[in-house]
Amino acid sequence: MSDFLADSVSWLPDLLRGLGHSLWLTFVSLLLGLPLGLVLGYVTERTTSRPLRWLLVAVIELARGLPALVVLYLIYYGLPSVEVVLSAFWSIIAAFTFSNAGYVSEIVRGAIRGIPAGQLEACQALGIGRARTFASVIAPQALRISTPSLVGYAAIVFQSTSLAVAVAEPELLNAAYNIGSITFQYLQVFIVAGALYAVVVIAASRFAGWLATRTQY
Repeated sequence: MSDFLADSVSWLPDLLRGLGHSLWLTFVSLLLGLPLGLVLGYVTERTTSRPLRWLLVAVIELARGLPALVVLYLIYYGLPSVEVVLSAFWSIIAAFTFSNAGYVSEIVRGAIRGIPAGQLEACQALGIGRARTFASVIAPQALRISTPSLVGYAAIVFQSTSLAVAVAEPELLNAAYNIGSITFQYLQVFIVAGALYAVVVIAASRFAGWLATRTQY
């Protein structure tokens, strides 16, 4: 047991660097996917054009239906065949942003349905344009309603960063694998890596639950 603890301490610097990179991947992909999903969800929910709605719903379903790993492979390995080459980091960000936009849009659409219709009618009666209505009325309330769900989803995105090992991005799982390949203590190092994943996800889940109680109308 003492040897396991000593080894765990010696592995922590590399694992924590990997953890930091996993958190950075999560942050950047959500930073890009959140506003995209917000706009996508709003337009899909409010548009009166059936063709546009069908197109956006198709994009959303595709983003939600395709596994993130498949999207990552399409971008990282597939795009070079048409002379579009992205680094591993930006391939991951592009893949996760696409997936995030699909899931976030569904969360946002549910939140928009929770906003009283009278507020939108009041904006229309006052002659407030759609863009201003979205920025000043819809977006703030939709984000407030959906924040607990978005925090919970962020925990799922963090877990999904382990897929980045497929393109050798130096995130937490990759760091654990590298340590295991040197020490051959795969079981022990993956236990420690799993514990780090669990700490972040449990903390995010608790935070989401706390937010749910604080943001109730």
